[in-house]
Amino acid sequence: MEPAVPEASRIGPAAGTRPGHDVSAGRTHQAVLGEWRAVWRRDRQRIRIIRVRNISDDRTVLAITDPDRAPDLADMRERFPELSALWDEIRHQFWARPTQDTSR
Repeated sequence: MEPAVPEASRIGPAAGTRPGHDVSAGRTHQAVLGEWRAVWRRDRQRIRIIRVRNISDDRTVLAITDPDRAPDLADMRERFPELSALWDEIRHQFWARPTQDTSR
């Protein structure tokens, strides 16, 4: 059974990117688990969540336009505890990848 999550949350002025501001500043990564896909990036030793969507019904539950305001993994665990397996996968990817991201 699919976890219930609210409709899309948007942080920033609008969906998409702002001119002159690259959402993918730093390297982005994807985690897919079942019907869920999350895009995240390393911000020093923090994990910033950029986008979360249900790929089976094409529903976005989080879309970030300003990566500096993106919630971290701990925030997402609190907001969407029903997606804990997805957050665990992101944490695993974070620790399994070498620290190559030099943004910030």
